[in-house]
Amino acid sequence: MGKSTDAKLDDLMSVRLARRLLGETVQEAVVMDPQTGLPRAKTRAEIQEEVQAEVLSEHLELERLRRLEPYRSRGRQRAQARYVELVDDLRQRPQDSLGMSVVAPVNRADEVPAPKPVQRRVAQEQAILAELHKLGHDPMALPRPVPGKASTPVQEVRTNLRYTPDVMQKAVSRLRDDGRIAFV
Repeated sequence: MGKSTDAKLDDLMSVRLARRLLGETVQEAVVMDPQTGLPRAKTRAEIQEEVQAEVLSEHLELERLRRLEPYRSRGRQRAQARYVELVDDLRQRPQDSLGMSVVAPVNRADEVPAPKPVQRRVAQEQAILAELHKLGHDPMALPRPVPGKASTPVQEVRTNLRYTPDVMQKAVSRLRDDGRIAFV
């Protein structure tokens, strides 16, 4: 008949204790005495307490893992089953001349694709052009700005949209480079 868990733990502790007592370096065998503040050798009881704490914490961790194993194995079984399904699905698909699976695009008429988000810079540029039209300015015939200052219509747009000068300057530069606004 096998040993009980307590007997196994006692055996493990005695083996570890013997190894610890025989193999400890001088640095591991020395502690600071809290009363005197001087270094002193560890007692056998202190080493035994450390070994017991290590063995018990390892035992508790192993016991926890042993109890969790059925749940972990179910997850692995599900993942393996899903993998088998995917492999079977790939084997059933037609293949091209190189042996690669040919995946036809899915055409679902009943599904409406989600709209793609608009990039921030595109939204800024559209807002500037819309605001110029709203204020009655022709984006292709804006008055040339004074050096170091923004054009009057551009300043109006910036105050209405509450953009920072840096954001406005970059957006206007992009619009000018794209040919969507012009200064005359």
